[in-house]
Amino acid sequence: MYQRLGELVNNICIDAILLVLCTSTLIAEVECRKTSPPLLLLVSFDGFRYDYPDMYSLENFHLLNNIGVRAQSISAFATTTFPNHFTMITGVYQETHGIISNNMYDPVMKSVFKVETMNDTRWWSQNSLLETIWKTNEVENINERKSGVIGWPVSLETPINGHRPSKYEVFEKKRQFKEIIDTMISWFLDEKEPINFGSIYYREPDAVGHRYGPNSKEVNVTVHECDELLGYLMNKINTSDLLKNDLNVIIASDHGMEQVNGINNLTYIDDYVNTSLFHYYGTVTVISIFPHADNDTDVIYENLTKIPHSVVYKKNDIPDNYHYKNNIRIGPILLVADGGFEILSRPVSKNISDGSFDGNITSNFDRTKTHGNHGYDNSLKTMRSIFYAYGPQFRKNFTSSIPFYNVDLYSLMCIILDIKNIRQTNGSFNNIKDFLLDQSKINSKIFGQSSIFSFASSLPTIVLVAILLSLIMGVVWSIITCRYAPRPIHVESVTTTIPHRYQLLSTNDNEHHQKQQQNTDNKTREFLGDNEL
Repeated sequence: MYQRLGELVNNICIDAILLVLCTSTLIAEVECRKTSPPLLLLVSFDGFRYDYPDMYSLENFHLLNNIGVRAQSISAFATTTFPNHFTMITGVYQETHGIISNNMYDPVMKSVFKVETMNDTRWWSQNSLLETIWKTNEVENINERKSGVIGWPVSLETPINGHRPSKYEVFEKKRQFKEIIDTMISWFLDEKEPINFGSIYYREPDAVGHRYGPNSKEVNVTVHECDELLGYLMNKINTSDLLKNDLNVIIASDHGMEQVNGINNLTYIDDYVNTSLFHYYGTVTVISIFPHADNDTDVIYENLTKIPHSVVYKKNDIPDNYHYKNNIRIGPILLVADGGFEILSRPVSKNISDGSFDGNITSNFDRTKTHGNHGYDNSLKTMRSIFYAYGPQFRKNFTSSIPFYNVDLYSLMCIILDIKNIRQTNGSFNNIKDFLLDQSKINSKIFGQSSIFSFASSLPTIVLVAILLSLIMGVVWSIITCRYAPRPIHVESVTTTIPHRYQLLSTNDNEHHQKQQQNTDNKTREFLGDNEL
């Protein structure tokens, strides 16, 4: 019986060990799936105003609303291309990251930012604490995470604080956007080194919006072409089960577009102030002014206040909500045109090397043919742009009743990419939580990793670990029970002489036994004495 019990316990132990191994494998697979980096694609259509999808009945953009989330996006001031694209990928305002205009001057570098000089890493690395989303993604786990970027309006050939994305291709004006889409999809599906984050850029409808204005038939045609390209992208994604099920997609823009009345609203700065007293940089909507002498600042300021359809600020008086004063690249005086107006300078001969070059303010082309512009106060509704997102981590058929700030985009992407330690930025988690299916990811960032939300998100793993520990304890108990249980005495079946007093008596042996017993009793009396017996 005991032998069979031992065999049974032994079999139970073996089965338990096998079950533990199977459970361990299951847990490993679950953890592997959890640690596989999420997939995210960021797409920017330059100058895509927030209301274009409704104005021009764009089918695929409406589909995005049904399968994902939608919001109006408020750009950071100044509402221009390079500054806002840099804000989108860093999560900080322009005064923090240093790209304050498409054309700017740095008094320390004594250099002007323009296409020919923008590859100097000092332009993009003014803030040493700055980090792009593609760097954040890769440093989270350099062995598992790769980023790919095509044509984003930054200097991709120049390291930003020492880092470039693993895969990148610079902007090419004549390159077809479908080709860009194909390349990006192939990077996600690369068998050897797939990316898990990608970003691509398309220059329209900004270019056509500048030329013809946001309300033109030309913009109508162009945004429908953008809608078709969006459909092409979505179809490419759906051809892959991996991307169809796992890829999160964000469709955004850098700014909106305002109608400009061309020749009817031309204003020249030269008509109001002596431009020999200062040098100036920026765009025709936002101008940064650097007086040659501090004593001339008040005179220059007073004369600039006379320019119609504009607002002029001394640096310390720039509105706080602009987040646009704490940087040396912003001049002591800032001139901002009202929506729909432009401030030009008359073409004169300038010597770029003497520091008087005025960016693209000089009217070196026919402004009467320009009917759209941006760069204005970001509180203007015409400066708002699109924001759509869909995928496994986003809600469906949700339209936000409040605007989305593009400075929050970096934080949102970090949440989607499951970045454990998100850097401090100018963005807010509260502004993005309504977009997500699982808001516990936001709550854990707001309340800390030890919160109940963080515990709840790891509950399946905790249950599996508890099961595993129970099985291990069962195995240990069985081993201890088998080792320390009372062991039965087993008597071998061999021929031995059984003492007479334990033998069964037969009739013939009875008399012999009585004589032996009497002799034994006599010897006992001799040893113990009569009293003790």
